[in-house]
Amino acid sequence: KLRQCRPAPTMASLNLLIKKVLDYLKSELREVTTAELSSHLALDLTAPAQQDLFRNLSSNPKIIFDGQSSWRWRSVYHFVKTRADLVTLLRNSPHGIVSTALHDTYKGVKNDIQTLLDADPPLVIAISHYVSKKEVLYSYDQTVHFRVSPAVAAAWAEVPPVDKAEQDR
Repeated sequence: KLRQCRPAPTMASLNLLIKKVLDYLKSELREVTTAELSSHLALDLTAPAQQDLFRNLSSNPKIIFDGQSSWRWRSVYHFVKTRADLVTLLRNSPHGIVSTALHDTYKGVKNDIQTLLDADPPLVIAISHYVSKKEVLYSYDQTVHFRVSPAVAAAWAEVPPVDKAEQDR
């Protein structure tokens, strides 16, 4: 039930309400209507007493507001909404993207990343950054994909690495 006669929030309670909205939008990762948001907060966002809250939310850089009635979490890659968008983004990112930066783009992105990694041949490869140890995703160019026989792989593994000191002689 909406409480329309609730007094205007103080600065501390306003910040708590904004945090609550941000947490809710980040957990949903989809467009949420003003009515849904009002229901979640248990107050009417369109009421004159909630004018400050509405203004703060609509101008918050972490929120996408369409100006009418649709609210959405603004992730770094907020335009990525499907697996196809994800593949396109990775193909257009030659320096790769840290996988955790994609985790708040849409629900199911972690499963989609894993599916792309597990495909045969893979559509995406993950390489651990040597300093930060973060997993960086790169688009995999399938035109250079080829299979190596197990015999050739075993023979390659038996070749000892070249010692730098011997190489310089």
